[in-house]
Amino acid sequence: MIMTISELVRTLKINKTKQHILFLGAGASVASGMPMVSTCIWLFKREIFLSEHPELTSHDFDISLKIVQNKIQSFLERKNIVPDHGVDEYSYYFKKCYSIPEARRSFFQALVAEANPSYGYHIIPLLFQEKFICSLWTTNFDALGAKACKDSSIRAIEVGADCVGRLKRDNDSNEFLCVSLHGDYRYDLLRNLADELQVNENKLLEEFSDYTSRHSIIICGYSGRDRCVMSSLRKAYACDNPYFVYWCGYGEDDFNAEVQSFIEAVNNSGGHAYYVNTQGFDDLLFRLGGCVIESLEIKKKYFDIISSKKSDNFVEKFKLPIQPVSQLIKANAIEITIPTQYWEITLANSSYVTWKQCKDFSHNNPFAIVPFHGNICGIGELSAIKNVLKANNIIIQEIKTTPLSDSEITYHDGAIKNLLLTAIVKILANKENLNTDGRCFLWEKTQYSPVNRYGNSLSVYPCYRQVEISLSNILGKNCIVLIPSTLVTSNNGEWDKEIQKIEFNKISGWQHNNIYNNDFEYWRKKLFCSNKNNFFFQNCSEQSFCTCNNSKPLYAGIADNSRTLPTEFTKDTSGYGIRIPEIELLFGGTEKTSNISPIDGVKRNGPYSYPVLTTLENKGIKLGIVTPNGSDAKKLFSFLKKADEHIKAENTHDYIADYPGFSQAFKIALNIPPPNSDRCEYISDNTSVKKLADEICHAIDSINKREGQDVILIFLPQRWGYPIREENEQECFDLHDFVKSYCAQKGIVALLP
Repeated sequence: MIMTISELVRTLKINKTKQHILFLGAGASVASGMPMVSTCIWLFKREIFLSEHPELTSHDFDISLKIVQNKIQSFLERKNIVPDHGVDEYSYYFKKCYSIPEARRSFFQALVAEANPSYGYHIIPLLFQEKFICSLWTTNFDALGAKACKDSSIRAIEVGADCVGRLKRDNDSNEFLCVSLHGDYRYDLLRNLADELQVNENKLLEEFSDYTSRHSIIICGYSGRDRCVMSSLRKAYACDNPYFVYWCGYGEDDFNAEVQSFIEAVNNSGGHAYYVNTQGFDDLLFRLGGCVIESLEIKKKYFDIISSKKSDNFVEKFKLPIQPVSQLIKANAIEITIPTQYWEITLANSSYVTWKQCKDFSHNNPFAIVPFHGNICGIGELSAIKNVLKANNIIIQEIKTTPLSDSEITYHDGAIKNLLLTAIVKILANKENLNTDGRCFLWEKTQYSPVNRYGNSLSVYPCYRQVEISLSNILGKNCIVLIPSTLVTSNNGEWDKEIQKIEFNKISGWQHNNIYNNDFEYWRKKLFCSNKNNFFFQNCSEQSFCTCNNSKPLYAGIADNSRTLPTEFTKDTSGYGIRIPEIELLFGGTEKTSNISPIDGVKRNGPYSYPVLTTLENKGIKLGIVTPNGSDAKKLFSFLKKADEHIKAENTHDYIADYPGFSQAFKIALNIPPPNSDRCEYISDNTSVKKLADEICHAIDSINKREGQDVILIFLPQRWGYPIREENEQECFDLHDFVKSYCAQKGIVALLP
């Protein structure tokens, strides 16, 4: 049976007078710095691998990387260092890695020394004081529960396989049982191995089964991998046991076969067991403390723990060291003052105006209006506003002048901010004879021809200089922001979303700062030259906008210790910053080297994983290919043949480097199959996007079944267009997204340009 975390909290709150056992597995200690069991297994595997490759270090093999895991596992399988079927991987590799018990003890001693109890552990003693928890049982070695008690008035009574008798002693009200089912390395050799655990801890497990049968239990962070522990739990809670089991997992993955089987077995035998999907150990203890702790003294300690947890995450306000300014950075923003008042028009009860109506009413009229709390706010010629509303049967009850605060611009997408922006766009469009959408865009009525650095035209469609206008509060100043762009229409003059996207990328995709600055200056001078600082609707000078500092843009001073600019250059700066050096990236090679350029770093030293690739048997990266047949396939294979060729950059203006060839750059060969290989699948020109997607997925499955390939390359010819999708009122089916998702779900590495 499954229960939500909220249902669990409500259930425990109503039963908080009954004492519970808390049982913790390795997952409860992750936030305290202890590794998961799965991580320990890979640590053991890596140590075995590195011991056979003394020229390598652990820094070369990050076990979180799939490629590293695959290489290590491949080595272990070749050396036949794998457990027999049914043998626990943890026990097998721990013993293989550290055959001497004392070494196993030292391994965990080092881990425990670095671990500190997370805030969830510090809540445990409070739950004991509240008499909600009577004892803590765990399969962990970390003693974090006992450590947490040291910071409280509670005394932890630690029990292991060597001192089972402590369970029988009479404990006073301040003594809290902390029981380790796997023994404890401080008192005896580690027993966290399947055979040792089963042989040496039978007595403790019997006590565990007897003790738990008399209490409800909350289990958290435990996978259920220990057969003897699970057997004791089954024995304790089966056969009509009136107490409850709450198995708290982290997500659906923790609800594994062992846990499901246990819960079903308990419930089928008349017991009561539930699986609870939680957000982890700390969150669970936080919720339990909040719902069951009632004592004011204990409640204060609980809030102290929570507040200290928040202070641990507290980030101090960011401050920059003050240094001499070395250079200036220019913003595409101009400081502006806004009108001090607007019209607030109260409508009669029967009248109501929408956003669309406001836009339609103000079209080609000398005002801007927006709906606001059932009424209307406006800037512009009041008589024109009244005439339009009257013509549309909108009854005005009252009109008053309302002060306008500078803070209105700080409200994201507020009604008054929209009113100001609409007014600015309409005023500027009228003054400079520009087209506008009435919201934020202005564009010229005459076409222009954008060209590249060589003077070649960048688009075959009609293009118009365009600027997007927005309002923002920058460094405490209200500013008008100008974003230059290009409006592209179809040849018949209509705007098309796809044409705009593709052609704009052609025009601005390689645009450098100097070009962008020229475009910004073009619009700044056009809209706000020195004699046009004030602008307003005709006959409405009392509602005037005004750019500041002769319409100069904002500047910020940047310090980098290279030089000091004279004061006359820096006195009007609005902001300050420092230049931070580029992060050095690590690359492979005979020894780890760094470079700020990812391209140059790979060319000189190979990728970071280079040591992994060179120490193991590797026949290169094997490609599988899905492509249309005919001329498309010929183009693809012709292109792939050049993968290992040295190609010299035509220019370096865009930081383009020479291409040395794939194997030279990445230190591994690219194994390209011939066109007749079984690693190639051919697809047809299918007019239906969904049928094409099905055909591609079928081809991917066919290649994947044959094994041997590392990456499947899917070629979609340019003549099919981009994006390849079908849209209707019910759905939008995108082929690229669908195929990528399909491959990700199956764990297939696919390249879909």
